[in-house]
Amino acid sequence: MKPCVVVSRQMGSEGNTVAFATATLVDYRCVIGDMIKKAASRHGVGGMEWRWLDQAWDRLFVTPGERPNVRLEVLQPVLVEMCEGWRGTLFVGRGVEEVLRGCVPMLHAHVVAPFELRVARIQRQVNIMQSTAEERVHRSDEENTWFYRTFFGIDWNDLARPHIVIDTAAVSVPEAATMLADLLRAAARGG
Repeated sequence: MKPCVVVSRQMGSEGNTVAFATATLVDYRCVIGDMIKKAASRHGVGGMEWRWLDQAWDRLFVTPGERPNVRLEVLQPVLVEMCEGWRGTLFVGRGVEEVLRGCVPMLHAHVVAPFELRVARIQRQVNIMQSTAEERVHRSDEENTWFYRTFFGIDWNDLARPHIVIDTAAVSVPEAATMLADLLRAAARGG
């Protein structure tokens, strides 16, 4: 089995673009949320587990400190199956790296950028006012922090968790994708 890749990312870091570019460079299947949902449904897993892994609107109705009665580990066999086959798999976000940790060979990359740059990117991409972009980026950071703390007991901002942290303020998207592809190729060779 080829090592799978999980790209977690901050909103506005261009992590999605890095993930798709990397998948193209290494000829991996790029798995996004809806693909996981469909595979989970085929395994009879659905409902709350999917919604929470999707980091969807449900979280807005949970009071701070409350942990929903959801077991994300039931998604593990679904995700492991998605990693199998001749073609490698690259997952984009969703806490997949924590669900798969220790189950399959994996490379976890976390794509970041400074807050101000992320705000400027979101403002430009969505064509919104700076204050609205700041609010969206800040809310996304808070939601990711809550999600990882609640379901995995870890700090999403702990940069020691991923194998590689890529700052898109320091490198371009093509450079980031090439770095990640080279690292994946080396890992596949056992180096």
